[in-house]
Amino acid sequence: MGARRTSLNILMFCLLGAFLAAEAGAYPLKKMEIKVPFLRNKTVYLSHFYQNNDDPEIVCFALHNNEETAMAAAKVLVAEQGGRIFRLDNAKQRLLEFWYGGRRYRVDPNRIFTPLGLKQNIRYYNKRSSQRAYNNLRVLARRLLRQYPLKQAWAVLGLHNNSDRDYSIISYKKGYRLGREAALIYIAPGQDKDDFYLVTTRRLFEYFKSKGFNVVLQHNKRVADDGSLAVYCARYGIPYINVEAQYGHEEQQRKMLEAVYALYRDDLARLAERQDLIKVYVAEKKMLVNINGFQKEYPISTGERYGQKLRRNDRRTPIGIYQVQRVHDAKRWKFRNMPNAYGPWFIRLATGWQGIGIHGTNEERTIGQASSLGCIRMRNSDIEELIRYIYKGLRVVILP
Repeated sequence: MGARRTSLNILMFCLLGAFLAAEAGAYPLKKMEIKVPFLRNKTVYLSHFYQNNDDPEIVCFALHNNEETAMAAAKVLVAEQGGRIFRLDNAKQRLLEFWYGGRRYRVDPNRIFTPLGLKQNIRYYNKRSSQRAYNNLRVLARRLLRQYPLKQAWAVLGLHNNSDRDYSIISYKKGYRLGREAALIYIAPGQDKDDFYLVTTRRLFEYFKSKGFNVVLQHNKRVADDGSLAVYCARYGIPYINVEAQYGHEEQQRKMLEAVYALYRDDLARLAERQDLIKVYVAEKKMLVNINGFQKEYPISTGERYGQKLRRNDRRTPIGIYQVQRVHDAKRWKFRNMPNAYGPWFIRLATGWQGIGIHGTNEERTIGQASSLGCIRMRNSDIEELIRYIYKGLRVVILP
């Protein structure tokens, strides 16, 4: 059941078993079922558990539907502190099974995210393979990864469980089975060897080490391409944290998740205190600007619906830490044949969602209201003033 190799690391779907009530004082989790077409007669089902009252960029994925201790720990944290969990619903089975061309196939859903890893995955679990089965699994992998803009996440979390002595931090020691794949390893005194993190950045390694946890830094150049989420994230520069614990160690796994949340909150607070920053407060309908000594507060309008953006056209403003991607002259732009719909300028934000930005409006009476389709609207005179200070890469923090 490995954290990185055989468990679908954080970025994948947190197999939250049936949702149980959160502890006293926690917010109720919301649930949305997602159908992912796979084959003509096969649909993969995901359960998306989320909480809009806190940090949206703690994103948990789990594909192994039999690792329930991790799910129980994650439920509590997401209910109390926010975030989201994607779970692959697979009858509490570790492997995904399907029929194609009269043959039954079995694959590890945590090993489908790279071409080479997927081919090895099919060969390992099946006597025969076919190009068409491979092609369909590649389509499935792309559709699973599309459920959340991973490159915009603060980090991808993989929630996993292992059996006693089956897979542990010892596996990454020099001379052991996975020793070549570890750049650094820290075994904390007094900690169970089955409970550890596997991370893809030195910064994450040093943080968890300083907190007294077992942790492995993946060697992103030497790691075997097994198609896992850890390999995929390392390849595309997405910070990845695998939270691995032995079955039954729910309290320890909860502590490990709490440490992840603490680091994220610290990062968010430090970023908000730095200069050259735009902070957007969705509920209060205001924008605070601090760029190269220019400081000002502007009234704004945001999405018609409150909460974290979950899909296209849901009329929500995405919550998170983003940056300016590009500035467009929008004077001639139209929306549904309405001229000047975006005012003089459109400041495009790299949120992972198409068409989200800061712009003017031809309906200035709506400023201060929840009235947009997801963008942030300003008075035209205000955006004319602001545009002089905007540059590509400027940080924009959108808060609930």
